[in-house]
Amino acid sequence: YVQIIMLTSENSVVVGVKCMKMGAFDYITKPLDEDIFFEKIAGALEKRNLDKLKDLYFRIIVHDFKKPLQGMSMAVETLISGDSSKFTPGESHLLSMAQYSCWQLNNMVKNILNVARFEKEGIWLRYESFVLSREIDSYLKILFDTIVLYEKEYELQSLADPGYILKTDKDLFFRIFANVIDNAITFTPAGLKITIRIKEM
Repeated sequence: YVQIIMLTSENSVVVGVKCMKMGAFDYITKPLDEDIFFEKIAGALEKRNLDKLKDLYFRIIVHDFKKPLQGMSMAVETLISGDSSKFTPGESHLLSMAQYSCWQLNNMVKNILNVARFEKEGIWLRYESFVLSREIDSYLKILFDTIVLYEKEYELQSLADPGYILKTDKDLFFRIFANVIDNAITFTPAGLKITIRIKEM
């Protein structure tokens, strides 16, 4: 919550805007005017307190949102993992839809948390190595029932070596991948095929 006030000898709006674009709360030009300086300090302190309050409110909202989502996910997973023969095809489809909706909401929460973290700390990537084709194939199996539910098919075409190792932030990579697949499922007309191609760059 550090607030930065830049001190510059150039009395220029361009310089001031540049300072604020770089993250400064405000700027003061030389020679230093004490009245203006303390006025800026008061504003910076107020901004810090507002940032703290916003962060606290945000964490409470996310926490309150995650609790019912976890409950719904657990209930749906328990039903799906049980005896599937007791469900009609229509009920099974509804369960798959509920599972997919929980998955979408969970991704939304993760995206919101990541945006908040990026705003506060900047982009910080956790690099790890993994076999791309294997991870994508496993990931798509999670969505298979949903793709079928929406009367669509998918095909995975790999132009990369089966053992191709990608080194990146795995969680962020698959969050982006999830958003792309979600859009494909939503906007691809029923009866058509969703094709995912893996290609080494």
